[in-house]
Amino acid sequence: MDDYAERLLDRDDVTSVEETVELEAEAYATTRDRARSIDGGVATVIRNDDGELLLVENDWSDGYVPPGGGVEPGEDPEAAAIREAEEETGVRVELERPVRVDRRRYEHANRDESFRGGYDVTYLAHPVGDQTLADDPGLADETIEDVAWFDALPERTPVPDLLERFLDARDDARPDR
Repeated sequence: MDDYAERLLDRDDVTSVEETVELEAEAYATTRDRARSIDGGVATVIRNDDGELLLVENDWSDGYVPPGGGVEPGEDPEAAAIREAEEETGVRVELERPVRVDRRRYEHANRDESFRGGYDVTYLAHPVGDQTLADDPGLADETIEDVAWFDALPERTPVPDLLERFLDARDDARPDR
């Protein structure tokens, strides 16, 4: 995944975000262990022909976010993005292009300790076929509280800058299909 994400950083149409996140002991340990078990992460901004965005609310997300999750070791990041989108929403998607690469450094709040997480790649996608949302979204071990289409920015989202970009652009940012 690292080589793939680093190649994306050379593209003019892909935004790069680097940030440092300070975590308390329990969250730090959980995040570190999760980062060791996956090969980065993916998210998918899904936009239908009406310009609506398909978002999920997880028990951990503090609002609505694009569906996504971890890339399993050896898994293709694009295949992971498609898989995660369908698992979390019930909607099949086709990827249009990568739009953002995030890299985070995690710092322990109470010790001089840190680690760099893997790359997270966000894709723009559109639904393919039936757009009926899953009645019971996510896998058995996931807690997805809601899945919904939005034609405006949801009141609660931790990623308003990412979502506004696609709500504002509507068809202007959509490549010819």
